[in-house]
Amino acid sequence: NFLKLPFVGSDAAAAALAMDKARAKLIWLSLDLPTAPFGLAHTLAEAMQIVEELNIYPISIKPNFEGSSLGVSKVMSIDEVPAAFALANCYGPVIIEKWIEGSDFFVTLVGDEVFPPVKVSTQSEFYNYEAKYQSNETVYECPALIDHHALDKLTQIAKAAFFALGCHGWGRVDFVKDDAGQFWILEMNTIPGMTSHSLVPLSAKAAGLSFDELILKILLTAHSTIEQQGIKTYAIP
Repeated sequence: NFLKLPFVGSDAAAAALAMDKARAKLIWLSLDLPTAPFGLAHTLAEAMQIVEELNIYPISIKPNFEGSSLGVSKVMSIDEVPAAFALANCYGPVIIEKWIEGSDFFVTLVGDEVFPPVKVSTQSEFYNYEAKYQSNETVYECPALIDHHALDKLTQIAKAAFFALGCHGWGRVDFVKDDAGQFWILEMNTIPGMTSHSLVPLSAKAAGLSFDELILKILLTAHSTIEQQGIKTYAIP
């Protein structure tokens, strides 16, 4: 938007905020949205202190600025912290948070519309890089089989999390549902995958949209952005 060119999706500020997991979580916590307690570490000493303060296992240790589950470890004891920190710290600052045991849910938003959620089940310890991109055993359930009350709650939290960061147009909110039925926000993705096997097209299909119709719907979300910013557009002959 600095170049005054039409675009879809969140602006640079919202996208950067969503990529910074720690800052995004601070905003969600300030609004009483459910996300796990956490700390941000730049050194192993800071990491060890955060782990002691959390005083709960298992915990998640992962890069603060990465996606695709790169550098993520499920840590079961204090002895595992140094190796997990070193793995995540290769990518920069490290976020350490309570590990929520449960099922993974993914919610797509396009404009003000929330598509049917996807529930993901995997044979691996968690929905890691291999399960996302390489495994043939990962199971995708869409629409996720949850009751109307849970669906309404999930939809409300997803919209609140999305707009709280200033996001616009389209995106995906990632959740985990614990054994008590509580949904916890994991992170926000402002540019989700859009391959034929990605979660956004899967949600759109459950909402009755073809891939082409999904693309057009996303493109139409740029209209309000163009009007708000006074960007001049040109018709293609």
